[in-house]
Amino acid sequence: MLARWLTVIAALLFGAGCSGTPSFLGPPRPAPFVPDSLAANVAVLAFENNTGDPRYDPLGRGLAHMMTSDLSAVPTLNLVERDQLQALIDELGLQQTAHFDQETALQVGLFIGADHIVLGSISAMQPEMRLDTRVVNVETAEVVQTATVTGDENALFDLQQRLAVSLIDGIDVVMTDEARDLLTAQQEANRIDRVETAVTFSEALSLYDQGEFTTAAQRLFVVQQEAPASQLVSVAFQMARQAGQRELGRSIRGRIDNYLRSRRDSTQAQ
Repeated sequence: MLARWLTVIAALLFGAGCSGTPSFLGPPRPAPFVPDSLAANVAVLAFENNTGDPRYDPLGRGLAHMMTSDLSAVPTLNLVERDQLQALIDELGLQQTAHFDQETALQVGLFIGADHIVLGSISAMQPEMRLDTRVVNVETAEVVQTATVTGDENALFDLQQRLAVSLIDGIDVVMTDEARDLLTAQQEANRIDRVETAVTFSEALSLYDQGEFTTAAQRLFVVQQEAPASQLVSVAFQMARQAGQRELGRSIRGRIDNYLRSRRDSTQAQ
């Protein structure tokens, strides 16, 4: 088990150093120089669904991913990418359910090198959508910030904006006016307004994680029609489509190889 953990950690460290690698966060941006004392490493975990409606189970993953992408625009925040975080959770055999408590989350944060972790929940959808979050310092286990936002479920963009600003206030980093402008621009570029659109996007992320690339691309195509200006959706769609094409290519090559092998065996048998 220790060897497996070390392998995962090495892969995560390698991935964190490859800033030019395409990801669901969007096109790579040049990393500005930021003194270590002013920066923070942050991991946003999937939000729990506490609404009692299982339709919203996938939404927690999508919300965490959208927030990670938004916050990645702030130069003083180093965000752990969703695929790296999910790889660690999967490798450790953990499931983000109601039993995924703060202590377990802190262990994940420690393994992945995060200074702070963001834990959240979808607490209600009717009559208004309510999101509850808290920022926890990994070293001290102290909750340094809590935030609750409520609003119409079709004003998801507004809820995300308010939540991101509130969470940053709980992390001890330098937040300049320029950084706030970058955050606002990133949020606008990733914009998804309707909860139902975000649910479909979240379902596509889950399918992608399961290796169902073609189905994920089909879902993302639908999302792209509903949020055509979202850079986040566009990047995710392109990645899923390319992965699906590679998967299809391997399948076709495998069928051809099997056919040729069967023909060769048949000829030799004669």
